[in-house]
Amino acid sequence: MVTQHQGDALRSARDTSARVGRLAGTPRRGASAKPRELFRKSPVRVTKRFVRESMHVKKYDIFVELLIAIGIGGLVTLGFTTYQNSIEANRSERAEMLADVAYIRETLRDGGPKLFHNMNLRDANLSGLDLGCDIAFLHNGVPTPGGPSANDDVDTAGDEHCADFYGSDFTGADLSGADFTGAQMNRVNFAPGHTEDIILTAAELSGAIDVLIARADLRGATLAGAFLPHEHQAEDSSALIVQSDLRGARFRIEEHANLTVSIASSDISAVHFDQGVDGHLGNCEIPVSDECAPQRGLTGAGAGVRASGGLHFPHRLQQAFNEYWSER
Repeated sequence: MVTQHQGDALRSARDTSARVGRLAGTPRRGASAKPRELFRKSPVRVTKRFVRESMHVKKYDIFVELLIAIGIGGLVTLGFTTYQNSIEANRSERAEMLADVAYIRETLRDGGPKLFHNMNLRDANLSGLDLGCDIAFLHNGVPTPGGPSANDDVDTAGDEHCADFYGSDFTGADLSGADFTGAQMNRVNFAPGHTEDIILTAAELSGAIDVLIARADLRGATLAGAFLPHEHQAEDSSALIVQSDLRGARFRIEEHANLTVSIASSDISAVHFDQGVDGHLGNCEIPVSDECAPQRGLTGAGAGVRASGGLHFPHRLQQAFNEYWSER
C-alpha cells in the first residue's frame, strides 16, 4: 500500500514534470494548448519577429536609398564633368583664337606671307587691321580711275602680298574698319559680329555667309554662297548690305548653294548678279523701311533679282540690323 507520504511525493513529482514540460513548450497530456499559444505570443517572441521584419524592411529601404544616392551622385558627377569639359573646351578655343590673332599681327609686323588658312577667328578682334594689298582695276588692260566699271578686271600686286584666309571662321569677329583689299576669303564661315566701315575692295568672299555689312567698300568684290571645307551640304547664305559702295561688285553661287542678298541705299552701279542669286534692291530711307523705291544700275542681273518692293532678309539678321540703326 502507498502511504500518504508516498502519495504526496508522487503528486509533487508529476507537478514538477508538468511544469518542466510546459517550460519546454510541450503541453501535458490532455491539457489545453492555450498556454503554448500564449507563449508563442510572448513579448520575447513578438519582439524577435518585429526585429526580423524591421531588419528586412530596413534592408530594402537601405538598398533603394543606396540606388537613389548612386544615381544622384552619378548625375552630379556627369554634370560637373560636362561643365568642366565645356570650360576647358572654351578655354582651349579661346587660346587657339588668341594664338591665331597673335600670329596674324606678327605676320603683318614682320612683312611675311599672309597665309592665314583655317584660322579660328571666332569672336576675334581684328578691327582696324590693314590686311590689304595693292590692286588696280583694269578695263581692256588700261587702269580705270575712280573705281571699277562693268567688266573690269582686277590686277593685284601678287598673291604673296594679298591675304589668304581659306577655310577660316569669322563667326562673331569684330571686323569694323579692317582692310581686306584683294584678300582671298574662300570657303570661310563669314558671320562676323561687326563690319562697319570694312573694306572688301576686290576681295573674293565665298562660303557660309550670314552678315550685315554697313558703310563698306565692296568695289569690285565677289560674294558667293558656297560649301565650307569638309561639309557635304552648303548652308543658305544671306547678306544685308546698307549704305555701301558696291560699284562693280558681283554676287554668285557655287555648287547648288543658295545666296540671298538685300541691298539698301547703296551705290550699285555696274553690280552683277549671277543667275540663281536671290537679290532684293531698294533705295530706302534710313533706317530701312519695309517698302523701298526701285533701285537701278545693274548689269547682267539674273532673273531672281527684284528691283522693286520691300527688302527681304532672314530674321536672324534683324537683331544685328536693329542694333546697327539704334547706334546711329
